[in-house]
Amino acid sequence: MHIIGRLTAPIMWFFISEGFHYTHDAKKYITRLGVFALVRFFVILVFPLLKQYNGEKGEATRMKQALQLQREQNKLERKTVSREQKLAEAKRQFALRQQKKKEKHKGR
Repeated sequence: MHIIGRLTAPIMWFFISEGFHYTHDAKKYITRLGVFALVRFFVILVFPLLKQYNGEKGEATRMKQALQLQREQNKLERKTVSREQKLAEAKRQFALRQQKKKEKHKGR
């Protein structure tokens, strides 16, 4: 999101300066920009507070924590399965080597 902001800000400044250059009434233009900035400020300020008050932020946090816990459990399961598979493969290889040794000694 930070990259988007870095790209957006200069573009917005350019359009504001172009609008100021081509406007017929600079005072009205600045007033409209100020009103829009105040409205935007209060929207950005009030909506997160409403979400927090209604508990939506808490639910989102709990969902993120649950997803992270599930990911960690999946990682542990994959490690456990791979460890068990490696152990089983090592036992199978050992058994094959032992069988080959027995067959080799039978021929003597």
